[in-house]
Amino acid sequence: MTLAVSTVRTAGTQGYHLPLAIRLVQEWLGRGLDIALMLSGGLLLTLAWIQARPRRGEPAHSALRQSLLTAVAWSLPLVVGLPFGSTDAHAYLDQGWQLAHGMNPYRVGLGTDGGPLAAYVDPTWVGTTTVYPPLSLRWSQLAVWVGQEHPYGSIVALHVLDLIVLLIGGWALARLAADIGRDVRTALWWYLNPLTILAGIAGLHHEVLMTTLVLVGLMLARTRYGLVTGTAVVAVATAVKQPAVLVLPALVLASVPAVEAARGGVRLWGRIAARAGVAAVSLVATFLAMTAAAGLGSGWIHALRVPGSVLSLSPTALLGDVAGFLSRLHGHPLPEGAANGPVARVLVPVVALGLIVMIARLAPHGWPTLAWVGPLAFALASPTLWPWYLIPIPVMFGLERLSPDGVRRRIAFVVAVAFVQLVIEETDFQLYGSLAMALALAAATLLYTRRHPALARSLAAGPQGPVRSVEWARHPSDPQEAESMSRLSRDQIRTMMAEVLANQGKTLPADDTAALDAIGFRSLDFSELALSVEDELGTELNFDAPGLRSITTVSDVLDFIEQLQDA
Repeated sequence: MTLAVSTVRTAGTQGYHLPLAIRLVQEWLGRGLDIALMLSGGLLLTLAWIQARPRRGEPAHSALRQSLLTAVAWSLPLVVGLPFGSTDAHAYLDQGWQLAHGMNPYRVGLGTDGGPLAAYVDPTWVGTTTVYPPLSLRWSQLAVWVGQEHPYGSIVALHVLDLIVLLIGGWALARLAADIGRDVRTALWWYLNPLTILAGIAGLHHEVLMTTLVLVGLMLARTRYGLVTGTAVVAVATAVKQPAVLVLPALVLASVPAVEAARGGVRLWGRIAARAGVAAVSLVATFLAMTAAAGLGSGWIHALRVPGSVLSLSPTALLGDVAGFLSRLHGHPLPEGAANGPVARVLVPVVALGLIVMIARLAPHGWPTLAWVGPLAFALASPTLWPWYLIPIPVMFGLERLSPDGVRRRIAFVVAVAFVQLVIEETDFQLYGSLAMALALAAATLLYTRRHPALARSLAAGPQGPVRSVEWARHPSDPQEAESMSRLSRDQIRTMMAEVLANQGKTLPADDTAALDAIGFRSLDFSELALSVEDELGTELNFDAPGLRSITTVSDVLDFIEQLQDA
């Protein structure tokens, strides 16, 4: 509520035709008070997020419903507020108004159409054409239509549409997390982080729509024909915001059946390459079809240089700015932005090579991490970067198996980026100061979570399944314990198998002759169980065995893993 009130200012809203209640608030809301409300609101939101984290032992059956209700409770006050953290929403809605009146935003400059929101477009972008793909423009047009072309009504409509999309994304994430054996409560907690609320719902950035479509695509990728259908949905996400395309490597790996992934070898890489080819064709075909259906052309390509024309948080822009400062210091000033090109020519190949290395390291099981590494690579290599570009990243944290240290680092990341989103406009886009404060806050968060280890432990992978991080894997110091862990008993394996099923609300029957199909134990569940065994033993198992194809009952699973331990 305090955040929503802080967005209501007199400056720049005279033509909004705001409701009487909001105009009354504007009468007493001074500049100092709105900043106080903004900072306190951001702090309260972050504390509420930390407090809402799942605890071990809490019932998980209503996790989705509770999380969606929390999302509504946190977002509803913001729905009636004005755009927060940037004025980009005015540009979005101006583009939507252009479309509603037969104009093409790829040809008509922002703020030059005489529309009701043209006067609120940031002067930096007035006269420029849009860089966004066609579905993003149609989404803005929908908001303008729902808001009946009223400035304030269109903003509220976009708030409501984004909230609906956020709830759909939560549903898709819950299904995806359950499908891969992750704790649904933890996944949804990461999903409803302060950055998503501040930049997505309050800030009205289209990354919320893009992220939801990506989650639906990854969810579909786990189904029988998911490689094609999932890729098609990611193509739709790319037609909203271009960075969605870099989730494609993760989607390809997510579509690989667990039994195939467990075998490894050259044949696996061949199948991954074939799947990548199919996915690429599906994505390109769907994107071209979406572009043709939108009827606007591909004019966004010609505007790709526009966002990079201003200084932002992009490493390219910041390093170029530092190079320009040093050149002026030595009496040889460079034209503004002249150093950005050479910096980009060095940075982009380095980031691209790093992404390729990460794909090779994370394949085939580490696709949840790869799902956020791709968007992060785009952000690092992009000529422009703002906090809302990073919305998809913490959403994927809930699909990973994290150590306590991994949890701490990721919480610090979320808090720091959300803080930049909170203050970036109020500091008049003073980038270096905002970054310095964010880094200090991240360090303080790391220190706090280290001194309160229970917080990170409650979110780290525990009984739900394996932990792939070295620092959290069990390494017994007692030789007798180490010897006992060198082999798991049949009962221990059975207990771990029961835990894999329990995470999905299923029960392992007492009869070991029960068919796997009958109890819903799929190939992915077998991979989950095998990884749990590997982490418990502290060693890798050899899955390159013919017996893998003949597993049909609970007893077959137990026998096979016992044989692997003896191999």
